[in-house]
Formats: sequence, structure tokens, C-alpha cells
Amino acid sequence: MPVTGLLCSEFTNHPPKLFDALATPLLFAPDKQLGGFFTQLHLWGQWAIYALIALHLAAVAFHLVFRRDGVLGRMLPAYAAEPASGAPAPDRRPDRRPQPAYGAMR
Repeated sequence: MPVTGLLCSEFTNHPPKLFDALATPLLFAPDKQLGGFFTQLHLWGQWAIYALIALHLAAVAFHLVFRRDGVLGRMLPAYAAEPASGAPAPDRRPDRRPQPAYGAMR
């Protein structure tokens, strides 16, 4: 995406600005045909990334709602979610004592 965006800007005579402050020189001569090609390529890449994100979110929902196999819990850090079996999460910090539950202070 960054490469197609840069080439789209270069060939359509819109030089990109670094940090919206420093203008960069044009590396290529403006070309309407190549500019249109890279614009289309950039837009198709954008929609492909949107589709991959939607597919990933659908897979997360499928494993979370239908399969209930604990995949999300295994990917998250310890203590972020309960395991699929309902058992308490194991203490993965052997060098520390288990922390008391909230409100259980003496």
C-alpha cells in the first residue's frame, strides 16, 4: 500500500509531503495512464485489506461463539481471559505469590 500510494502520488503530479511539512521532489515525470493504473491498484489493495480484516473478525466470532474452543483465550496474555474449560487460569509467574482478589485485603 505505501508503494502504490507513493507511485500514485508521483505519477499524478501530487508530490507527497513528509509529515505534512516537507515537500519532496517528484521522482518520475507525470503520466496520466500510469497514475490511473497505480490509483486503481491502490484502491484494490485497500479493499483487499478491508476484506482480510473482515474475514479475520468473522473467524474470531466463529471460534468465540460457535466452536467455543478457547482460541481467543490462548492468544491473549495470561489473566486476560478465562480458559475454555472454566477452570481458573494457572499462575504463570512462579517467582511471585498469587495476588489476592479485589476487596480481599486485610
